This record gives sequence, structure tokens and C-alpha cells, in this order.
Amino acid sequence: ISACAEARQWKDALRQFKVMQYQGLKPDIVTYNVIINALVQAKQWSVAEWVLNSAQDRGFVPDVIAVNAIISARAEAQHWKEALRLLKVMQHQGLKPDVVALSASIKACAKAQKW
Repeated sequence: ISACAEARQWKDALRQFKVMQYQGLKPDIVTYNVIINALVQAKQWSVAEWVLNSAQDRGFVPDVIAVNAIISARAEAQHWKEALRLLKVMQHQGLKPDVVALSASIKACAKAQKW
């Protein structure tokens, strides 16, 4: 999965991620972070959020790295509502937003002139 992600082959990374689970292998938080980052780089934000939700459904509490990646990507794309929604989700899950999450959210609002 990491090799596919590094080669910017997000579809292959996602396919391997699904095969891994089909074969009964349980992804760990590092695997989730790798696939989320690959999807974010490919601008596949909705799929990245699906993977994040999938991690939560399997009992993983996502870490700040995964959520920050999606918030930052949404901010870059000027999707300020989604960035703020993810910031709230992060807080509801007991994750403390760090400087990356907060600055990305502020940046998204500033770009959209939503002060």
C-alpha cells in the first residue's frame, strides 16, 4: 500500500487496502494514515473520509495526522464547510485540534471570506 501511495497510484493502494481486509488482515492506524494521505494527494477527499469512517467503524480512533490531512486538503480546495465540519468531528472524538488543523480551518474560511 505504501509503495502504491508513494507512486501516486491511489487506485491500486485502495484496491490493496480492500484486498487486505477481504483476506482477514486488519489494518492498523499507520495503514489507515498511508491510504488517507494517498487519497488526499489524489484529491479523492470523499473517499479519504470514507476510509476515515471505516477506521472508526472498526474501532479505531483516528489520530490527528489522518484528520489533519483531510482538513488541510479541504482547506486547499476552499471547501471551508467541510473543513469546519471535520474540525468539529475531531473535537467530538476527543482529539485535540493542533496548530495544523486550526490553521487549515482558518485558511479555508479566509479564502472563502467567511470570517
